[in-house]
Amino acid sequence: MLRNWTRMCALAACAAFGAWGCPGGDSGNGDADVATEEGGGDADADADADADADADADTDVDADADADDGGAVPGSCDEPAALACGEHLTAETTTGQPDEFEDYGACGGGTSWTGSEMVYELAPTEDGVVTITMTPTAGQDLDLFVFQPTCSLDLCTDAAYGGDAGEAETLFLDVVGSEFYYVVVDGWEGAEGAFTLEVECGVAEVCDNGTDDNGDGLADCYDPQCADAPACVEVCNDGVDNDLDLLADCDDADCAGDPACTDTNCGDSLDDDGDTLVDCADRDCTGDAACATGSAGSGDACAGNSDCASGACLTEDGWGWVGGTCVGQWADPGDCTAIACPTGSRCACVSTGACGCFGACATVTDCRPGYDCVDVDSDGTADACVTSCSSAADCAVTGYCDATYGLCTGNELCTGGIDEDADGDTDCADVECIFAADCVTATPLAGGATCASAAAIALPSGDRGVVVVTGTLAATDGDDHAPRCQLDDSADVVYSFTLAVAARVSIDLLGAEVAPGLPDTVLSLASDCAAPDLACSDDAGALYHSSITGVLAAGTYYAIVDAYGDSVGDYTLGFNFMGP
Repeated sequence: MLRNWTRMCALAACAAFGAWGCPGGDSGNGDADVATEEGGGDADADADADADADADADTDVDADADADDGGAVPGSCDEPAALACGEHLTAETTTGQPDEFEDYGACGGGTSWTGSEMVYELAPTEDGVVTITMTPTAGQDLDLFVFQPTCSLDLCTDAAYGGDAGEAETLFLDVVGSEFYYVVVDGWEGAEGAFTLEVECGVAEVCDNGTDDNGDGLADCYDPQCADAPACVEVCNDGVDNDLDLLADCDDADCAGDPACTDTNCGDSLDDDGDTLVDCADRDCTGDAACATGSAGSGDACAGNSDCASGACLTEDGWGWVGGTCVGQWADPGDCTAIACPTGSRCACVSTGACGCFGACATVTDCRPGYDCVDVDSDGTADACVTSCSSAADCAVTGYCDATYGLCTGNELCTGGIDEDADGDTDCADVECIFAADCVTATPLAGGATCASAAAIALPSGDRGVVVVTGTLAATDGDDHAPRCQLDDSADVVYSFTLAVAARVSIDLLGAEVAPGLPDTVLSLASDCAAPDLACSDDAGALYHSSITGVLAAGTYYAIVDAYGDSVGDYTLGFNFMGP
């Protein structure tokens, strides 16, 4: 029953709780700045030099001699191809190029870019913003990287590699005039082939002056260029929606780890962060000294933090660990190199960045039922007990097992009477199920091609309740709207609704799960289609669905159904109108 730890790490990255990080290898294929040795003279080249001395008009370079000498290859770091603002290159390829780079760890990447590369040198003439778009012309998985100020792997500053094979990759760069930027197109796991490359240069948006500086119709924080600007980062305790996503302070996911939104005093008998959980019953208090009142040690069962000598319990109904397990020497964030685990335990880290000491083992028989003995430090030897439920019988508290990840928690399934996500709400009473087919009847309603012809959503009585409609996005609907969160968008359709009173509104756009479902949705919300979006969502969760939630004043609003690239297909659009 020993689980393959490498596979578990890859799968657990998608799980809601208990995901583990795996240390990555370093291919170490070398620094591109190392010069190629020519290995001696070349009679051909000498002859050319002598000829030049006799005839000054001869300024040709002998390309054959260069190639014979092992000199620089065009399109490599030693001889990058020129790239300029406004260029749209349509006949580029990595085929036949050298493979100089594989490990882009400096940009947060991995070690599997084993395809050949094409390297370009860009030297903008003035400060501004550069948009670089690389589009594979076949189904190969090509990605985009930038080195600066020299062509060196450890100076990788920007990367775009999130798309699937065949999808375009786009980078936005804040550039300084007269400096050099090296643009690299590389192939994932040996991929190579043709692509197009487009470079657009423009004025940078100033993110706090109330002006559309670059003329794209989006000012300040509404402009994608300002996504990471200090003026557009959510401040978690000022009552203001700083990043203009309709969510303020702790309602914004950006504030999930902020002290203002966590239970920072675990011994005051108060629900400091307003999540209905007090002190040691709050997951935020895992490992807090105020909760270290129990006697259970690493690997022992526990129902809460106060059961453990460390004050750290990975509970079944919160973390998904079978029957709960105590973790010693808990540090959040943590680093196993700084944790000395006592005999009988091993250090490992979970996806939240926290690390601790888990029960040691040599075989699965050393672990409690519902646990596997796995190789947590990747040294080839199984050494720690990790949750691994195989059926609901293993999960006495939650009554549910996600056997793919070995966790007693998962996404709410909306039927069956089990609280799969352990949030206290079951099936249709769970917010995850408000738009599910098992919980609400959807009404077919085609969206309007433009804002002027938007399909009106009939609100429930009192502007409170759930409405779900279905439709089909077709290329013939036309691309009339540019969402501020996705530059490469498809055709779009529009729905409108009018609030008589203020309301908290949640809108969810989901492509159908089977063909011809809309494969990659984009959702915009506007109060004036000629003005910037109030909010925009792209890839908010499973099946590339999109979701917007926020408090809206009385008035008329437009929900625009859009998609990535030229995507078309069926979709479901849900509205939940709630009290503000």
